[in-house]
Order: sequence, then structure tokens, then C-alpha cells
Amino acid sequence: TPTEQNLNRKIQQKSRIGTKVIADKDGVITTYPSISEAVRATKIGKQRIINCCKGVYDSTSGYRWKYDEEIAIMNEE
Repeated sequence: TPTEQNLNRKIQQKSRIGTKVIADKDGVITTYPSISEAVRATKIGKQRIINCCKGVYDSTSGYRWKYDEEIAIMNEE
């Protein structure tokens, strides 16, 4: 139902709060403690970073972005 879908979306969004993100620019890897910190440091819009982390875009402003836990999962495989 639409109500269940909205609830699931909110749970997913809340689970990302404070999530570390990894930025790769020209082979230089930087880890940020949160998306908000990444926005402050790079001046890239929050939604652009999120869309890259979700795979909507490959990169933005020369950076490739991933959620830190995705990197940990890929390393375990």
C-alpha cells in the first residue's frame, strides 16, 4: 500500500543519517563522517552526493561517491 511504501522510505532515509561516505577524485580517496560534512568540505549539493551514492549518477563535480558500508560489503565478497 502507499502508506507502507512511505513508511519504508522514511526508515531507509533515517538509516542513512550520519552514514559515512567515500569520495574518489582522481584516485584520491577521502572519507567523510556524514553527507553534511561532505557537502561542507566540497560545496557539492547534498542531493547530488546522495544520487551518486544511490547509483543514479556515476559521478558529480569530478567526484565518485559511495556509502562507506557499501565499500565494506564489497571488500567482504
